[in-house]
Amino acid sequence: MFSKCFNDSHPVKECLSRVCRFHGDPAAAHISRTIADIVKQWKDSSTVSGVRDACDAGGDTIGALSRIYLNSDDAVVVQFVEPLFEAMRDRRKGVQSGAALCMARMVLSAATPPISSFQKLCPRICELLSNPCFLAQASLLLVVSSLSQVGAIAPQSLDSLLERIHACLASTCWETRKAAADTLTALASHSSSLIYDKTDFTLAVLENRAHEMIKAVRESVTEALQLWKNISGKCVDGASDDSKIASGELLGSERNGKQRLMSISDIESAYEEAFGTNDQGLIISLMKKTGPIFDRLLSIKIAHKIIKFISQLLEDHNHYDMCVDWIRELQEQLARSGIATFGDPRKLKRKILYNLQQAGQRRMDPSIPKLIVKLADSWSVDIQIKVTV
Repeated sequence: MFSKCFNDSHPVKECLSRVCRFHGDPAAAHISRTIADIVKQWKDSSTVSGVRDACDAGGDTIGALSRIYLNSDDAVVVQFVEPLFEAMRDRRKGVQSGAALCMARMVLSAATPPISSFQKLCPRICELLSNPCFLAQASLLLVVSSLSQVGAIAPQSLDSLLERIHACLASTCWETRKAAADTLTALASHSSSLIYDKTDFTLAVLENRAHEMIKAVRESVTEALQLWKNISGKCVDGASDDSKIASGELLGSERNGKQRLMSISDIESAYEEAFGTNDQGLIISLMKKTGPIFDRLLSIKIAHKIIKFISQLLEDHNHYDMCVDWIRELQEQLARSGIATFGDPRKLKRKILYNLQQAGQRRMDPSIPKLIVKLADSWSVDIQIKVTV
């Protein structure tokens, strides 16, 4: 009963936690069912915010269960991880991300981490990071960071993990690149004895990303680069090997509390910062790196700024394709939500519809008239411009 309503109230989650503490064995039999119900909450949520709320509540519950039940018993660990890995096979990024974030919470919440059982997660994580159908790499990398923090990186999986992390540093998604850099910081902070003789290639990869355009990514890369240089001995002349490793661990520990996964609020902050510079090139580069994000935006203010910018940018034929991709995603999001999601001002709606028509005519793009009609219909705008479908 509790598992079906854990998402509704804090008292219910607290009550579930107490039942597990004082009636451990009977409650333990329901761990898999409880986690399966949590996953069902994510899958049943029809909106991005609904998935996020369900994930937040599910993470609290899984964390509470982890503190009570996780131990060296492989069977118990399996009850936790199998429903989460199953959820990661879902095709929706939100569900994949929720499962990964809850797994990271599970790892960090264990009162006595079952190290050998946790180490068995590493090969499966490597497989997911290599799977083109898995979209939530940034969230899954947080699991790697968590495993490193509790000392559960499997030595035999380290090379494979580093290979996947290096690949994520070259991702077109800046959230993934930042998460990869943060994961390298975690490895340098908590698994330095494993990486001590494996620094050269990682240093080369990090140095190649040292001039990242996105400030948040650049800061994470810089921090990771410093730690890995300290461990390799390339930054601390005359220091002993032990002191080099210790200095790397110290720097990582000082920043460990600030390490976090990039969320949509971070992306919105990046856009706010870019628009504040009035640098058109910077904004365009950010849009290319993040791709269309109307399905994730929470800030109406940022959405309006992006729509206005696209409307103006349509006049530049060099960026026509990118603008149309963003507008298509906007129309699809409006169609999915069934409402004018961003409450866009009517003047702005008419402006982008008109500019889209003009740009489409210049390109002689036959798909644009239908897109205009769909967008106008989603906005409930009675367009006066002439459109042939």
